[in-house]
Amino acid sequence: MRQGYSTGGNAPGRSSTNPQSSEGDSSTEPWIAGHAQIMSHARAVAAYNRDFKPRQGGQIGISLNGDFFEPWDSEDPLDAEAAERRMQFHIGWFANPIFLKQDYPACMRQQLGSRLPEFTEADFALLREADSDFYGMNYYTSQYARHRTGEPSKDDYLGNVDELQSNKQGQSAGEASGLHWLLSCPKMFRKHLTRVYKLYGKPIYITENGCPCPGEDKMTREESVKDDYRCRYFADHLDAIARSTREDGAVVKGYFAWSLMDNLEWSDGYGPRFGVTFTDYETLERTPKNSALLLKDMVKTRRQAVH
Repeated sequence: MRQGYSTGGNAPGRSSTNPQSSEGDSSTEPWIAGHAQIMSHARAVAAYNRDFKPRQGGQIGISLNGDFFEPWDSEDPLDAEAAERRMQFHIGWFANPIFLKQDYPACMRQQLGSRLPEFTEADFALLREADSDFYGMNYYTSQYARHRTGEPSKDDYLGNVDELQSNKQGQSAGEASGLHWLLSCPKMFRKHLTRVYKLYGKPIYITENGCPCPGEDKMTREESVKDDYRCRYFADHLDAIARSTREDGAVVKGYFAWSLMDNLEWSDGYGPRFGVTFTDYETLERTPKNSALLLKDMVKTRRQAVH
């Protein structure tokens, strides 16, 4: 929603703040589009639960993308509130209606007022009928949140919060990857898993988690397959899952690395390489990277331990 209807960086590219966008209203359209998406999801889930689930015995849920935020100044309660507010604007926006069958988070109502659509009683009845079996989590990175003073602008999408990669002491949230916005933050990932499970009470499937290595977009195949950074990223994040489940009580049912092969990365094109398999875009020849072998070994070891 942010890229498509606020900043206009991705399709459909609607924005009133981006000079390259010819149409759009960043102060209203993200919330209207988000509301439509929530209710469309509810209709699909209700239909599956009613018409197919009894005989198929399947499960249905939704995948939500979201970062974890910690306060920029750990001693400032306003920054602590800002971190929680940013996660409510990021995740609670969709998760509260879908999983809790509640209105949008109070902080969103307070800031957005009448620009945030209202749920009718019929909407809530449909949301209650559309019970999801799991929470799908797309997670890549974490950040720090610093509160802003003064009234938020009408096109503010962040909850009157500054998103920062370093805290007040200048400490980075994590090790840099091949994309400016993606840092490796496994300790915060653990907190994120634990928070989401405690809030929404649904088993979690990590439906996307991965990274490009620093400088990988300029590497040859021989260089790219030696992806030590990605191996470290996966090992650390899988360790965070284990700690969240064993020590914090979160329930995580599955993990999907992003991605099997290098692929088109939105408006960044074919530059960033997230794959555990190197793709030669000229010949389409595919070569497993070391991270693919790492994940294979991890799965094999886990399978042997279970049996």
